[in-house]
Amino acid sequence: MDEHAGEAPAPPEALLIRRHRMAAGLTVADAAAATDGRVSYRRWVQIEQGYVLKKGQRQATSGSDAALAHMAAVVGVRPGQLRELGKEEAAEVLAVILAERASREREREQRDQDKVREMADYFEDDSVPMETRRKTAERFFKMLPYFILGQKPPQELLSGEEEPPSGSDGTKRSA
Repeated sequence: MDEHAGEAPAPPEALLIRRHRMAAGLTVADAAAATDGRVSYRRWVQIEQGYVLKKGQRQATSGSDAALAHMAAVVGVRPGQLRELGKEEAAEVLAVILAERASREREREQRDQDKVREMADYFEDDSVPMETRRKTAERFFKMLPYFILGQKPPQELLSGEEEPPSGSDGTKRSA
């Protein structure tokens, strides 16, 4: 016979978060790490299971509104879903988290647009010699694949050296 028979199952909000985590293909470790330390791996497991072990006995537990909101944000639960389960405060905290995330994303997009505009201005600037603009564009397009992949380009591209030194004297190879 199951020694835990008759015990309450995990709370509905924990089941909701677990289903969304699993649907997202996240392990508990990955999901907990995505909260940036706000919910530890151990606490995430306890909240999803709905209990903690104290002196070998299961004791019901649930997450704080803040913990539930951060967990929900990681796995894609929406505020309305928490409200439907009666978790009004967790839903409000989640709404704030999502609004702040959206604001940071808009700011990042604006910075990116500003950088693109600055680059466009450079290439349209007639005071910069055409040959300099051409070489800059060539270097940029050589580095672009690294930027797209989120990688740092090799040092020789960053420094403007197209080829590494060929001899022990540090001179460049001629083309």
